[in-house]
Amino acid sequence: MTSTSSGWPRRAGLLLTTSALAAWASGLLFLGAVVAPHVFFRSGLDRTQAGAVMAPVFLAFDRWIVVFLGGALLGELLRLTNARRAGARLAVHLALLAALAGTAVAGSLFTSPGIEELRRQGAHRGEGPAGLKLDALHHRAEELGRAQVLLCAAVLASCWTWPRARA
Repeated sequence: MTSTSSGWPRRAGLLLTTSALAAWASGLLFLGAVVAPHVFFRSGLDRTQAGAVMAPVFLAFDRWIVVFLGGALLGELLRLTNARRAGARLAVHLALLAALAGTAVAGSLFTSPGIEELRRQGAHRGEGPAGLKLDALHHRAEELGRAQVLLCAAVLASCWTWPRARA
């Protein structure tokens, strides 16, 4: 086998991982920095109406996060199949990837559905016990989103610096 043909899984994996992580991070940044502020502060909607508009958007993006995570994991599987040295850099890379997966699971399976359930029950942020819980979940969702953007960037950086497979 030539080096060109034997390196295709690594290159395809790097492309898949890079694409998935870039789409994930840029989607979070766009929703958090552009769409949500516009809907909540410049659309003329009150907070309840704006929440009703944004809730399905964030829930839909949570489903896309699962797709992006799957793409990144598949890309890493392709990319790392021939990795021969498992050193500290590889351990850090895999730890970053695991942390990213953990934030995705926490947000998609627990935080976002909890926000949606409280919203359906009529909770308003900061009003009463349900509103305080909604406020806390909303802050957690923001923290998870920021963590995901930073972890996507860290995993991307580690993808391009390590690990490298030997043909």
